[in-house]
Amino acid sequence: MGFYGIVVLCVVIMLAIPALLVLVYYSWRNGISPMPASARVRRTMSEQVGLAAERIIQLQQDKIDTITQQMPQISRQIATEVEPDKAQSVWSTSHSSATDSLALFTDSMISSARPIESKSSPPVEPLSRTTSETPLQVIEAGSGWGTLALHIIQNNPNIRITGIENSPLPLFCSRLLSRWKRTNIQFQQGDIYLYPYEQADIVVCYLFPGAMRKLRPILEQCCRPHTYVISACFAVPEWEPEQIILCSDWYHTPVYVYRCGHRSYLA
Repeated sequence: MGFYGIVVLCVVIMLAIPALLVLVYYSWRNGISPMPASARVRRTMSEQVGLAAERIIQLQQDKIDTITQQMPQISRQIATEVEPDKAQSVWSTSHSSATDSLALFTDSMISSARPIESKSSPPVEPLSRTTSETPLQVIEAGSGWGTLALHIIQNNPNIRITGIENSPLPLFCSRLLSRWKRTNIQFQQGDIYLYPYEQADIVVCYLFPGAMRKLRPILEQCCRPHTYVISACFAVPEWEPEQIILCSDWYHTPVYVYRCGHRSYLA
């Protein structure tokens, strides 16, 4: 090895040692090192995020249709219960109020959840065919190296993903991958136990039992009703999932699908 080779090797070692120390420190602090999900786990998680998004948007559209169908009934009720000389003014006010409510409803119902499924339920349109102007918000608690979020966004382009990670090295790598893939994922450095989950429609996580135990009361307090929580490998303590999907990998890794406020929310 020549002189320049030795210099390059020394530089690499000087850069690698601090990076390794940082990784070890945050692994000790978090209780586990940030491990990337396997390809089959990523595929299953991506599929479940897509299905949850379709159900949310379908229920949103169903509720909008219900409000629209109730408008003629409101008109008839006003016509029969209000004095004729006041009916027009009351109807104008009510119609304006109903229209405004419908507009507010369409903006806010992104986070609605699906109804209980049955065999006779109509097929749900794919997410790519929806007309929603506001993409669903997916939060990954503990995004690690970014491989799971990247897989999800590639298969569900009409959603918005925010990855939360506190370890600088995996966070740096995930941001590089996101730029290289030209995605709109926002990887943020932060504490998953302090992050506000109120705006989340779907929460995705691949953590470890201790983190799931600590995260459970935070999700119960912060998440809106009907928010989906999809966890790989480890269940949320004291919650009963709507579904458990076994991946086709060597370990048959389970993926747990929960919905906040649903009847199976608490065991």
